[in-house]
Amino acid sequence: MLLKINDDRSLQTLLVFLWGGFLLYLNTFGNAWSFDDLTVVLYNPDIRSLPAFIEDRYPGRPLREISLLLDYQLFGQNPVGWHLQNVFWHALNAWLVFQVARRLTTDRRIVWLASLLFLVHPIQVEVVAQASHRKDSLALLFILIATLCYLQAVQGKHRRILWFGAALLCIVIGCQAKINAIVTPLLFVAYELTFLEKEERFLLKSRFLLGLLVLLAGIFLAGKLDVSSFHERAAFSLMRNSPFEEYSLTAYFLTTIKSWGFLLGRLIWPQDLAVNYMVSPPRSWLDAWVVGTLFSLVVALVVSWRMRRRAPLGCFALLWVLLFYLPTANLWPFSWFAADRYLYAPSAGFCLVAALLLVQLVPSDKVLVGTAVVLLGGMALLTLQQNRTWADAGTLWSRSLQVNPASARALGNVGLNLYRDNPAKNLQLHLEASRLNPYDGLTHFNVGKLYEQQGNDTLALQHYREFFRLFRPALESSYRIWAEQLQAHVREKYGVELSFN
Repeated sequence: MLLKINDDRSLQTLLVFLWGGFLLYLNTFGNAWSFDDLTVVLYNPDIRSLPAFIEDRYPGRPLREISLLLDYQLFGQNPVGWHLQNVFWHALNAWLVFQVARRLTTDRRIVWLASLLFLVHPIQVEVVAQASHRKDSLALLFILIATLCYLQAVQGKHRRILWFGAALLCIVIGCQAKINAIVTPLLFVAYELTFLEKEERFLLKSRFLLGLLVLLAGIFLAGKLDVSSFHERAAFSLMRNSPFEEYSLTAYFLTTIKSWGFLLGRLIWPQDLAVNYMVSPPRSWLDAWVVGTLFSLVVALVVSWRMRRRAPLGCFALLWVLLFYLPTANLWPFSWFAADRYLYAPSAGFCLVAALLLVQLVPSDKVLVGTAVVLLGGMALLTLQQNRTWADAGTLWSRSLQVNPASARALGNVGLNLYRDNPAKNLQLHLEASRLNPYDGLTHFNVGKLYEQQGNDTLALQHYREFFRLFRPALESSYRIWAEQLQAHVREKYGVELSFN
């Protein structure tokens, strides 16, 4: 069997990860709806019934929507039960990391350290605490199963084509949760380059098969990417991130590179985690963040590649991090420049690198055990603390404002959630937010609502128009339902048509 359930007490190991995951995330079960759950769960018509799912008014992630549909049928809009799936998929992923790791190395210390670190790392909280970000855990689930199928095809002697076909099927399913699963075949190529001799390789020996994979990936991505909208989307990402007055391609890529180093720092030292980060744009290529990030990236690639024969696991794990971060690296304008959830799939490779380094650097097993207990215990405590940050929207955005005092998005959401019953204070904070960053369209949406509640229709319409103008690149995705509802409301109440163009 692929996962060898009866081998090496794998079932008992699975129970360890399941119990550990549920104990670690038990304090999320009382959390209220917040952040993306509002649009993905509460306002998403597709998860209400199977016919609504088929109608697909909220397109993009059918695998996640199917899982949410199940939760909706079982628990309605009570958030408590929705956390069961979230924690289960994360714990199962930690066990699958264990299964992949033990096929890459015979050192059980590395296997256990890597999988437990993946389970307890605080960077995972955003994915596990939010039903809307279940897309990341479901995508990684099928990435890991695909990897196990591929390893069975390469390391086994029978039914290699069937196992490889199963791996491709898992990749296709994973893409229905999140597009980052599309790079999984490149992970297979990385494995062959680092672990296998030329005569042992499977994909790289078959030029036809490798070419077919590249062609299919290209066709798939071509349908997802609109080259003509690159500059528009890049400007949208840059200007809602911070009050940057004039868009330029250089400013966009400088901010992108800085965000790589910023997130890597959060992965290595998971302090000051927040739902929203403001990455201030560097002013030149000589900026310390830009130089440091590019230098670290080049050194890591060169050193790992030179050592690929002596330390294939380290090279492969580093390539894992880079490959699965690539789809969210904003080389193509994606969304926010930095978010904890972007690191969910890459963190599996990072945990392998960290475990390998720890085993290599610590001189004895006794010291290693003590070090591991301190490291994993400390990470677990940070995770428990971060879980409480997601207790409700007010707590979530207050913490975000502490981490990013100049964030217009955080300030506006503090007003929206803590001063909902105090319209004057709410409006004051939103107006401060709009001054902090006049290019954040969602702030204008909220200011328009608040002015409308006060009966100031002229200013309300002014801010609604600004929302449509600034958020046009995003209106084709998650904000389209909001925009359509606002458009219908303004048409009915004011007899005015708000244009998407």
